[in-house]
Amino acid sequence: MQEIYKNKNFYFIIIPLLAATWTVTAATLTLPTADKQYERKVADWTEAKGHIINMLALDLGRLKYKDSNPKNSGEFDYATVIDQFSGENGIPASGYSLRAGTIIKKGTKKTKTADMTIDKIEIVDFTKFISSLLNRWPSLQIDTLKLASLKDGPDAWKATLKFTYTY
Repeated sequence: MQEIYKNKNFYFIIIPLLAATWTVTAATLTLPTADKQYERKVADWTEAKGHIINMLALDLGRLKYKDSNPKNSGEFDYATVIDQFSGENGIPASGYSLRAGTIIKKGTKKTKTADMTIDKIEIVDFTKFISSLLNRWPSLQIDTLKLASLKDGPDAWKATLKFTYTY
């Protein structure tokens, strides 16, 4: 068997034979599979493109809200924003506490954090509050959210939140 490997004619036959086998395999198996995968990716992109355009339109509308509403021109203020949204969602001013931090600058980004505790709230009112707040202010994020059930009733909760606003 070792004598076959020493013979030069063996390599003149085996190398073209392996190259032909690779070419036939690539042409019959690999390329059609790649074409099908490409067609699926194009179809997925076409479908996703409509969703992406819709999301961008919604986000641009939310971002333009700040410029179009005179109340929102100027710098973001936790006290004003939380007071406005808590009143709209049935949270009395005496029912929550808010501690806002100072503006922190990291490189080119400026952020401001705040801690909020809502003493007693129903879950539906809480979700409306959070939803409307985050929908109106896209640069506002909730870092932590803790809900604790109170013994006052089946739908009584204490909520503790930590916000971060990026300017």
